[in-house]
Amino acid sequence: MKTTIYNSPYIEIFLFKDTNIMAHVWKPATIHFTDELYKSEYQRIIKSLINLSDLPHKTIIDLREFYFALSPEMQDWHGENVFSILYNLGEFYLAVINSPDFIVTVYVEQTFEEFNEKKLKITRKYFENLEEAKQWLAGVK
Repeated sequence: MKTTIYNSPYIEIFLFKDTNIMAHVWKPATIHFTDELYKSEYQRIIKSLINLSDLPHKTIIDLREFYFALSPEMQDWHGENVFSILYNLGEFYLAVINSPDFIVTVYVEQTFEEFNEKKLKITRKYFENLEEAKQWLAGVK
């Protein structure tokens, strides 16, 4: 069973209650993102997530329909305004389902690499689909 945490034209974030795994599933409308739209969307996402009593430490990030190529400036903004806020406490596991768009995948990977340089406790693994990602996270203790 899943419970919706946040839903917009760009993303749905929900929780698999049985495993306490959170999923971020991006939608095709991300093709219309501008830097400002991206920032404002993430500000709303952060507000929703920090209101949770316990932020799940296992997250699926489904980028199959994410079409926004993050510039180096946006990668920096994301690291400073998203990663540093959401993932600064404890150990986190991210299961990433990549975009079929190679350029988007490269930019997202650069964002993660920038983030990893901050020495936060993140374990990241890549998958082809939601079920494989969920299965891996369910096995993480």
